[in-house]
Formats: sequence, C-alpha cells, structure tokens
Amino acid sequence: MKFMKKYKYLLSLLVLSFLVATCMTIEEIIHPDDAQVDSDINITVKIKLVAETDGSSKLAFGILMPKAWNVSEHATVTLTTEAGFAGNTVTNEPMTLMSATDTNPSDGKSWPASFQSRFGVLGNTGPVEWVVFKSATTFQIDDNIEVQKP
Repeated sequence: MKFMKKYKYLLSLLVLSFLVATCMTIEEIIHPDDAQVDSDINITVKIKLVAETDGSSKLAFGILMPKAWNVSEHATVTLTTEAGFAGNTVTNEPMTLMSATDTNPSDGKSWPASFQSRFGVLGNTGPVEWVVFKSATTFQIDDNIEVQKP
C-alpha cells in the first residue's frame, strides 16, 4: 500500500490495521528518511495476512494522524496485493475514504470510531484522528484454498 502526503513530518504517527477475520503481520514500513515541506512522499506498508475464517470482505486501512493535516482531503492511498490464488490480486487500486455511514460489521461502529475504540490514540498527544480507507475490491477469504505457486 502506498500513502502519499504533503507534509514535512515523518509519519511517526502512522498506525494501521486490517479489521477483517485474519491474522495480520506488518512485515515492513518503507518511508523516506527526510521528507520535505510541501512535497509528496511515498510510504509502503507490507502486510502478511493469514485467513482465520472464511468469507468475503473489503480491506480497511486506518491511519492515525494529526487532525490539522486533514489527511482525508490530502492523501492518496493505493493497494497492491500478491495472492496465492486467483481473484485476490490487485495492482495500484485506489482506495476510497470510508463514508460516515460505513460501519465495521464486527462492532457496528463507524470505522474511525471502531479504530478509536480498539486502539485509542496509542500514547500520542494533541488532536489526532483515525482516517480509514477501503478497497474497491471485495476479497474472497478462504482458509481452505491451497496456495498456488507461480
């Protein structure tokens, strides 16, 4: 996933989660060592998912950021996946901001409220907010599908 943002700060407040029935491991976060003011930066987050239950779901990607950054207006988030079986592979798919009416099916709360309830602000100070994006693709999650090697 790529996150592009126009701010001078390194994204030390970057926090994310995938709230679907999976086991998630963040394998790597790649970001510039020195971001410049008013410039775009690319951040890549590599996540490994292992299905725990079957079903279908869109990917939810939450970012905890200072409210003043207005991430919902200034960020572009894209999704690229590598899947071991057909149907779950996308390349540079634009993710869209969750609407106010989108709710997390596991707790019935709006996605930002769900992230806030589950993770809080993780020790950060100042006015921060969870901004949550979703994939366009609905992924098929099946822990019984054998991974196909290319």
